[in-house]
Amino acid sequence: MFCSATYRSILSVLGLMAIALTIGCGDTTVQDDRPERAKVSGKITLDGAPVEGATIRLEAKTGSQQGAIGVSEADGTFVLTTYSSGDGVLPGTYMVIATKTKIEGMLSDEEANEYNGRGEEIPEPTKTELLPAKYATAKTTDIEISVALGEENTLNLDLKK
Repeated sequence: MFCSATYRSILSVLGLMAIALTIGCGDTTVQDDRPERAKVSGKITLDGAPVEGATIRLEAKTGSQQGAIGVSEADGTFVLTTYSSGDGVLPGTYMVIATKTKIEGMLSDEEANEYNGRGEEIPEPTKTELLPAKYATAKTTDIEISVALGEENTLNLDLKK
């Protein structure tokens, strides 16, 4: 009879082997029944400086087509996603939205419980938008992109204050 530690070790190894075999087998491309998407990548800058942590969203210009989203890296680069990480964007015309919000004064659960315990109202965190408000909604942005299959779709955003 195996001791429980040995039994757990054997199960762990078998589990890892099953995962490795699953990952290592088959076609490496993602197959799904969703419409074909085009890769869209780019870089966001504000007055020429890369913007880290900006959220870039595409909202369909007309209709109810699924949009896309991405978050910029330290160098300002981003890749857009529709359904799963980096899968691209459905073909179409989109309004480009770019935001970066700084949130200050967030309380931990413990701090919030202290306020509740004293019967005090929990203070709201302050939110500051770090990019110009013009780019925050589909109605106010002036940036548009047309995404096509089989083409290089690059979206470089050089925002100005």
